[in-house]
Amino acid sequence: MMRLIGAIALVLMLATGWLSPASAEVNVEGVSGILAVPTAAVVNDGEAVFSAGRYYSDTLSGDTDYVARTYNATVGYLPNLEIVARFVDFPERPDSMGATNYADRSVSAKYRLFKNRDWSLAVGAMDIGGQSKRNESVYGVVDYHGIPQVTLTAGGGTEKYEGVFGGLRWTPVKWASLLGEYDSRNVNYGVEFRPVKGLTLRTGIINDHSAFTASYAFPMDSRGKDTPCCPQELSRCDVEYADACEQAAAIRDALVAESFENVVVGISGETVFVDYENRRFSSQLDALGVTVARAVQLSDARITRLVVTPKLDDVPQLSLDADVEALLAFLANPGQPPAGISVTPYFTGQYPPDTVFVEEGNKKPGGGEIQLRLIHAFEITRPGEPTFASKTGLGLEERLYTGRGTSLRFRQDWPAHNDLTDKTDPYNRDALLHYLNNLNPNTYLLASAGYYGGETYGGMAQAAHYFNEGRYRIGGRFGYTVDESPGEDDPDDSEALGELAYYEPSLDWEVTALGGQFMEGDQGLRLESTRYFGSTALTFFAYDTDDSEAHGGFRIFVPLPWYSEARHDDWRAVGSPDFAFQYRTDSDPSARVLQPGVDISTVRGQLKPEYVGAHLDDLRRAIALYSCL
Repeated sequence: MMRLIGAIALVLMLATGWLSPASAEVNVEGVSGILAVPTAAVVNDGEAVFSAGRYYSDTLSGDTDYVARTYNATVGYLPNLEIVARFVDFPERPDSMGATNYADRSVSAKYRLFKNRDWSLAVGAMDIGGQSKRNESVYGVVDYHGIPQVTLTAGGGTEKYEGVFGGLRWTPVKWASLLGEYDSRNVNYGVEFRPVKGLTLRTGIINDHSAFTASYAFPMDSRGKDTPCCPQELSRCDVEYADACEQAAAIRDALVAESFENVVVGISGETVFVDYENRRFSSQLDALGVTVARAVQLSDARITRLVVTPKLDDVPQLSLDADVEALLAFLANPGQPPAGISVTPYFTGQYPPDTVFVEEGNKKPGGGEIQLRLIHAFEITRPGEPTFASKTGLGLEERLYTGRGTSLRFRQDWPAHNDLTDKTDPYNRDALLHYLNNLNPNTYLLASAGYYGGETYGGMAQAAHYFNEGRYRIGGRFGYTVDESPGEDDPDDSEALGELAYYEPSLDWEVTALGGQFMEGDQGLRLESTRYFGSTALTFFAYDTDDSEAHGGFRIFVPLPWYSEARHDDWRAVGSPDFAFQYRTDSDPSARVLQPGVDISTVRGQLKPEYVGAHLDDLRRAIALYSCL
């Protein structure tokens, strides 16, 4: 497990290490706190903290006989809500099989109810649904900040924090603090150093023994949360066009030069229509901002309206309809509400009959890409204890675009280390035909069919309908596979699930419920909560089915810094845009769906009308970042 924690931490730090780090103060359990007790502080929204430490713990025997090594990941998952994943091993005590150190894992959460200049109030829970020993607690805690350079903490709780606890942090200089606390049983004390922004080192006495922890904090949005506030002045090209066809061709050629694909440009009277597909920028809003800027720059004074339609696999996703003068004023005046700009689901037949089109530019069919990706997977192999098998290495993914909504996709793995299976040589993971289409402005269909690895073949389909301005989604999933392995007793496998989801665009947060029959004939309910922080996606899931007790886990997609956003031709070879990792708490995975992580919501990404409409300020950031002036 130490290798596992180290691998995740390394990838995340590489992916975000060039950023200006955030700051956070977490205790030995990974909870925002002093040394061992929590405070009313929480990790900032969109911030992640990795911490590790060594101290004497009483979570096994009730006293401090055992050294504990802790590894924690703390996330500001929503405003005022932090979630902690904790792993700890005890090097002086073997597990029940005598094969390795005894280990423990748990999840904690804290919600801040109130905060002003002087006071903060929070409630929290330790060891939610984990296997921790004597580490459970439900607590309330209050902080007082009214004394300069001092924070006072007091609280009460159950079990681990039974009774009352409290403490103080005195910060005489910005890079160091003195710490003291009473954890309801012992008095602990120590000192905290912050040598560089984001890095915190802490040493002291906990449970009457020496202790040491270190943590590093960073924002999960790889570009930070702040949109450049500087005005973005766009000016139109002073060239006079002979006719509408020449102007449409100039806009099309400029977008093709930016490596946009399936570019369609039409002009009707005073309106320019632009349809395009982006495979260059990892952020779809970046692509939209660049497209809007190029179209405005190259339109003449007669154009008063711009309609831009982004596409995925040549399938339209939405339409941004803007009065050009209102758009220019919005870009030039940060903080101004986007009057005269609307974002709606794409609707067919929107072009007036007199629209003049030029030939489509940079058609994608026949093009494709090859991605080099990192692979890492693991499974818990022993019920009741976090012993696991893992796989690490490199992989390739090839995509060939064959037509509107369709593509062929292939993946191969080159495992450098593989305990999961006996495969040590390169092998083909899957080969699938993907299909995406919109049946109407609010209804989408996603399907795939082909080879799923081993000797398994089959297909899956998902349909989803968005309503109430895209905040709700209802749909269903169906999958069917056949395993032709010799001796397979039950080769047929299927899933049939109903789906209901709620989406909050201001937070880019979606909650989904799946119910019905999962793979392996397993029936039950699965809940998922997905938060997007720019290009980083973090999902927590929980399930309860016929084949399992209540279990859960998390899945994360982390953007990688070596993904190339350079201009490209029809074919290109790049590094994968992200690193994916999934952790589950059960040793016999249940509630399994075909192709986890691939669904309509994930495929559409941030090309949702409700999201784009709530984040139009990002167009200004895209123009600032990509030199569109």
